[in-house]
Amino acid sequence: MRKSIVITGASKGIGRAAADRLAEQGWSVIGVARSSPRHFPGVFIETDLADQNQTYALAKDLAARGNVFGIVNNVGVARHETIDAVDFEVFTTVMDLNVRPALQLTQALLPNMRSARFGRIINVTSLVTRGLAFRSSYAAAKAALESLTRTMATKRVLAWIWSRRSTSYWSRNERSGLAGCVRISASSQHPCRHGSSRSAWRVTGSSSTRSSANIAITRRCIGRA
Repeated sequence: MRKSIVITGASKGIGRAAADRLAEQGWSVIGVARSSPRHFPGVFIETDLADQNQTYALAKDLAARGNVFGIVNNVGVARHETIDAVDFEVFTTVMDLNVRPALQLTQALLPNMRSARFGRIINVTSLVTRGLAFRSSYAAAKAALESLTRTMATKRVLAWIWSRRSTSYWSRNERSGLAGCVRISASSQHPCRHGSSRSAWRVTGSSSTRSSANIAITRRCIGRA
């Protein structure tokens, strides 16, 4: 059975670039966004992930397929705002779309990953979590997603879907999977620099270069199907 991987926010940008590379790596790619692009290297499902009910229906469909063992949670939204001018309706929207679909879809896929003792979970975040002007809601949302990733990366949560503290080695006996976090920096001068954290992957990359981020994601975090 050929392994499938789902990528949210896959119609353009980092999501689309990751889809192209993962297809080259042998994965059967399932793209998700509100509207489909003209060409896509796999199946594309039009879904508005801002809608919790649509996300639930998608999660149910993906779980029923039985061969979706990877997910790149890339969908998100940002707003230009200062801390003193944050609109709380906008804040709620930004927090929801950047975090909820990642949790909702990952929850649906975990049972099949555990059964197969194989899985790949990648959450795309941002260096705005270190502090950046005019990104108050977005920074809070991405920080929440990073924290969620650390929780996902614990052995108790993922069981056989493993993450390691170091990016330089794998466990000899349990090379079955990875949960991680990929940070994207629009201003980084070193687009493929790799670092490690205590419980989650972080890769800095230039979002202005289509290939840099997805090369890091697929080669070092996901690999071949």
